[in-house]
Amino acid sequence: MEQPSSKQRILVVDDERRQLTGITHLIDDGDRYQVFTAENGEEAFAIIKTQALQKAPIDVVISDSHMPQVNGFQLHQKLTLLDEQPTFILTSAFATDASLRRARIEGIAAVVAKPLKKNSLEQALNKAMEWKKQRRVLLVDDHVHLANSYAKTLRSEGYFVFSSTSGQKALKLIHKFYYDLYYIDLNLPDIRGVELIRAIREQRPDAMIVSISGEATEAELRQLRQV
Repeated sequence: MEQPSSKQRILVVDDERRQLTGITHLIDDGDRYQVFTAENGEEAFAIIKTQALQKAPIDVVISDSHMPQVNGFQLHQKLTLLDEQPTFILTSAFATDASLRRARIEGIAAVVAKPLKKNSLEQALNKAMEWKKQRRVLLVDDHVHLANSYAKTLRSEGYFVFSSTSGQKALKLIHKFYYDLYYIDLNLPDIRGVELIRAIREQRPDAMIVSISGEATEAELRQLRQV
């Protein structure tokens, strides 16, 4: 009986065949990696689903950010709907501060500037492999200094922290990613923390949630016990 491969499975996505070939050569290590290629986002998504069905899921996706029809960010968003998500590396010849911030917020492990170099790509792959092991936390608190303090502590414990000072933004984030832990302030300016927790429970009844408040009312505490 054939044993499953212990190699890391990497999918390279780029609409330029020359880029596909070049990136494949940079990472082509027969002992460590099994490399797949796709010329567009739809083809990439199909490969990822097929590999998952075959119990040989893709571990890392390396995708160009600028592609027709489905760009790199859109492909990453589609992958967040899957039960088992590959770690994502974005490549770009036009990386801006805004795109780098967006990548961090959306949980993309690394952004690598084009033209790619072997050293920078290896660093990104190593980061992606470590990132895959990290547990994810969604931290929602409108007190910036407190949120930064909580985030620093959580990161020191090995968590990958997604943070939001807005309940409405947090509602979008809970539908984008799987989180191992939620820290929710009950007194948010735009939505009641209890309502946010209820939305999380509807999506993940077994979610581990820590509620934070310096002034919770008895009514809120009763509601918390019911969600």
